[in-house]
Amino acid sequence: MVAASGVRALSKVRFNNTDILVVAVSVGIGLLPTVSPALYADFPTWFRIILNSGISAGAVAAILLNQLLNSEKLQAELAGEPELAAHDAVRSPAADASMHRHLGIDTSALTPQH
Repeated sequence: MVAASGVRALSKVRFNNTDILVVAVSVGIGLLPTVSPALYADFPTWFRIILNSGISAGAVAAILLNQLLNSEKLQAELAGEPELAAHDAVRSPAADASMHRHLGIDTSALTPQH
């Protein structure tokens, strides 16, 4: 249930390469306690309490990576781009035409005249 809610929330995000990296690394770190339960056995108790749960480990990783990798300069560069979600990526000529309509680009000059 938690994973489904997370996937639904992430499907509405406009990803760039940095965001994809943050999600991938955070999910990987979140899976570590499940894959290797004894991974944190030699760490201090306070550390084990926080990171022995995959959800908290992934959340801490996502917060830290966002702070490190998403600078204000990058946010300023992306501010002028159209609001597109990850599922809006162009994958075919039909999707390309749909994208142009969404962005208000006139493609009539590109269409062959019969």
